[in-house]
Amino acid sequence: MIKNLTSLTTLSLRENKIKLLPDTIGELVSLSALDVAHNHLQCLPPGIGNCRQLITLDVQHNELVELPQTIGNLTLLKRLGIKYNRIEVVPDEICHCTELEEFNIEQNSVDMLPESLVTHFSKCSSLQLDRNKFQEFPPGPSNQFVDLAVRPCELLDRQRGRQSDVWMGGTVEWTVGY
Repeated sequence: MIKNLTSLTTLSLRENKIKLLPDTIGELVSLSALDVAHNHLQCLPPGIGNCRQLITLDVQHNELVELPQTIGNLTLLKRLGIKYNRIEVVPDEICHCTELEEFNIEQNSVDMLPESLVTHFSKCSSLQLDRNKFQEFPPGPSNQFVDLAVRPCELLDRQRGRQSDVWMGGTVEWTVGY
C-alpha cells in the first residue's frame, strides 16, 4: 500500500497506538513531514533513511530507545523532535543532518552528544537538551544557538572537580559555577 503513495508529502499518524513503523516507510520518497508523535514506537525502521526529502520528523512521546544510523541520510532535515523517549545514545550519523535548525531531545537518557555535533549543526538555532543525563557539553562554539536549553542539568567541571547546576533558556548563556 505505501509504495502507491510516492507523491505523499505529509503524513501524520499522531496520537494513535502504533508500535511499529514498517521499513517500507522509506518508499515514501516525496515525504517532507512525518509526525508519529504520541504513539508506542520502540524503534524507527532503517528505511526512514530513504525518506531523503524529510524536512520535519516528529517522534516525540514514544518509547524509542535508539535512532537508526540511517538518520544521517536525512540531509534536508530542519526539525527533529525526539523528546520524551528513552534514547541513550545519539548516533554520530546525526552530524550529517547539517540543515538542522531545531533539535529537541528533552527528557531522554542521553549522557553524551557526538563530539562534532556543535561544529556540524551550524544552522541550528534551537537545541533542547533538558532533562537528560549530561555531565559535559561537546566541544565547539555553543554561541551559535539562539535557544539553548539544558535545564536542569548538572555539569561537571572536570578541571576543578566541582559540580554545578546550569540553567539556560531564551538567549544563550553558558554558566558553570566555580
